[in-house]
Amino acid sequence: MIAFVAVVSVAGFALHGEQHLSNTKFVAGLLTLLGALASAAVTAFGLLLKNSIERRTARLAEASERSRQQLAEQSEKSRQQEARDTESRLRLETTIKAVELMATTDGTSTSTLAKEGGLIVLASPPLQQLDLALALLDEHWTHDTISPAVAVWIIDQALTQTATPYLQGEGASLLRHKARLLITPDGRGFQWPFVISTVERLLAFPDIVRTRVLLALIEAVVYHPPRTTFDSDVISHIGDQLYGLFESDPNPQVRGSAALAVDAIAEWFEANPDADPYFMIGANSTQHTRMLDEVRGMLSCRIEYVFRAEEAVERLRREWGLPIKKMVDTDDGG
Repeated sequence: MIAFVAVVSVAGFALHGEQHLSNTKFVAGLLTLLGALASAAVTAFGLLLKNSIERRTARLAEASERSRQQLAEQSEKSRQQEARDTESRLRLETTIKAVELMATTDGTSTSTLAKEGGLIVLASPPLQQLDLALALLDEHWTHDTISPAVAVWIIDQALTQTATPYLQGEGASLLRHKARLLITPDGRGFQWPFVISTVERLLAFPDIVRTRVLLALIEAVVYHPPRTTFDSDVISHIGDQLYGLFESDPNPQVRGSAALAVDAIAEWFEANPDADPYFMIGANSTQHTRMLDEVRGMLSCRIEYVFRAEEAVERLRREWGLPIKKMVDTDDGG
């Protein structure tokens, strides 16, 4: 715009310059106009220069902020990675020390307290190396080395891992494998995982876990035949669990297996009237008789599936001095 006015002014002067050159006022006005145009041009250039500088400054500031944020993110990632590395290293060192508590450097066994402490550390947060704890427990658990309370607590931790069915299965498998250690040698004590302490809790677990738990219940008493010193609370708890599985388990194989065990245990108590005749449900003899009739009614029917606990019940009958009953799939039609 300023350039256009300057061009017009110069053109006008060129056309009429000679006519008005002697006119002082005209010359003065023209000079004033040119001065104003020059001032406006300088101002406009200054504004353009300022705007350009401001845009450049903004771009530099934006680039600097992006760079700062990237550096901050990289620094945070490095800090987090370092924290993870430190945690992993500490977990590894703690795990190694916990494992070292299971045996001395020359291979000899450590004390019961040291073993139990190492296992508890492995199975507890923040380590929770439950697979390793279960493996070590399987290797070291005996009546003389690790108390049933500590061992069952570790198995309980594995059974609570609902997001890791593998650990639940391993815990139930170890419970079955070490079932003979669940009852104390004098027959007066019994340890059992809290998470499966009732049938209602047990029914929430997968079939494979319930089957292994059922076998653990049976095998817990296989090598502990009832006697006058047998604590009635022990056999009552086991009997309640077996009855509950027979009544409520949705898997017919589990129900049938529980029925086999109930039948064998009840048979022993019936043959030994001096023992508690209502070992499963206390003094409620009517309910006891009804449920036992249901159990034996089921076993008298044609068996259309394989009992998973048949071998365990055979061992129970053999150890308790009971006749062996073979459950054979028969066909009345010959």
